[in-house]
Amino acid sequence: MSQCEDVRFSNDTYRVLQVDDEGGQDSSGKRISDLSGPLAQDKFSIFYMSTYQTDFVLIKDRRLKEAVQLLQQKGFEFDLDSVEQFLGGSPSSIHQVDQAVRNTSQPIVVKENFERSVLSDKLQCVGLNPHYRSEWAMTVLKILSYPELISSDIDKRFFSYTATSDGISLIANQHILDLFEPEAIFRDEESQQTFRVIQVNLAGSNLERCGIVWSISHPLATEAHINLLYLSTFKSANVLVSSEDLGKAEEILADDLENIKGMLAEVVLEPSL
Repeated sequence: MSQCEDVRFSNDTYRVLQVDDEGGQDSSGKRISDLSGPLAQDKFSIFYMSTYQTDFVLIKDRRLKEAVQLLQQKGFEFDLDSVEQFLGGSPSSIHQVDQAVRNTSQPIVVKENFERSVLSDKLQCVGLNPHYRSEWAMTVLKILSYPELISSDIDKRFFSYTATSDGISLIANQHILDLFEPEAIFRDEESQQTFRVIQVNLAGSNLERCGIVWSISHPLATEAHINLLYLSTFKSANVLVSSEDLGKAEEILADDLENIKGMLAEVVLEPSL
């Protein structure tokens, strides 16, 4: 890592909470808001990833046990076998210790300017058929590593690829999806919904900041009932809303960034434990 001057990374390691919900993508916005709300209130810095199959919440390993118990207290159900396997059972005692440490900390309020932009691509969220991996693997490699072989307009591209043992998810525009054979893609044939991306540049400050996911998702999903997908990255928050909802979502998330700056101005840094 030290030899790669352009690479920036977190000093923390992250663990993943997989979110299984029968509501699927149709209720993803409310799910994002409901999950991120209590975590924001208790000052957890998180990353959130929406995919075709499910959602993922990335939490720092040192605070995972505390986060699990907090969500259990808020009524979220966990697979007890996985809790036992990866966390060694109930994390209640560790929660009590961390709670005491957190209560004595004095988080710093950070005020910054965040640039917002709307990307031109109309995107779809689909799954990739693993049985055709040998046919589409090279296509994915080109998209990720050699985008100039796919499109000349690489500066404005948006592409998300997530692979787990449960499935492979792709978020891309129609030009990219046309590179795959129809049988290699899983999608809801009854829905031709396309997404537009509202991208908030966080300049890397989202590694330690608490409440960013909730501050963005709550006014859209809970207050305005606009469904959304969400993708956290090292430098940005990417909010995907339907093309039809784009105008309303932009208004909520602020003309000239005033509203979004106001929401994020009160977000505090995650305390050191």
